[in-house]
Amino acid sequence: MSLYTPGQIPQDAASLVPFLYQELQRISRSMSEQREYLYLAPLSVEPSKRFEGLIVLADGTNWNPGAGAGYYGYHSNAWNKLG
Repeated sequence: MSLYTPGQIPQDAASLVPFLYQELQRISRSMSEQREYLYLAPLSVEPSKRFEGLIVLADGTNWNPGAGAGYYGYHSNAWNKLG
């Protein structure tokens, strides 16, 4: 498992197209790899875009969706605490 880390951008313009192709391939591989974990950064504000199935970690202080800090799922136009 590896996370994507950008490569060094080439100085000459002729090398830019192959570099971009390679970087896009690396990004694609990185995003399609299976991971052993999922990391959610605690949010202090509600996401500006909500959609069915969205899962977040609310900090419970600056943003409290209803039951304090914790994991929430957005379902049926409401935030539901997951546990």
